[in-house]
Amino acid sequence: AKVAMPRSGVEFERAWKTAAADAAARAAFLAHLEPEGLPRVLRDSLSGPVLHSLLAAVLAALAAAPSAEGEHHLAVLEGLARVPRFDMATMFFTGKQKAELKGLWDAAVAALAAAAAGGSL
Repeated sequence: AKVAMPRSGVEFERAWKTAAADAAARAAFLAHLEPEGLPRVLRDSLSGPVLHSLLAAVLAALAAAPSAEGEHHLAVLEGLARVPRFDMATMFFTGKQKAELKGLWDAAVAALAAAAAGGSL
């Protein structure tokens, strides 16, 4: 099913919470995100829990299949980083959440490096 880009932070959060429960729905949601639109859509409504789950999903997807949607997932990360509340939302991450994201980041970086070395990027 085609996933439409949410038009507001409230729509985004509702759609993400629905998709986040199912791996296939989460993958479809991420694949249809418009990275350049994230700062506009999320403006002032990005919460720590939503940001954490988004980052974890994108990093896990990158680590699992770096060449399949790699460029798109990297663009999503860049789009999230441009959301005005990004810095504020990350301040509310717990130590456990930060450690989890660090592990996922390291795995994504290793997968991307391996894919680049193997010529599949």
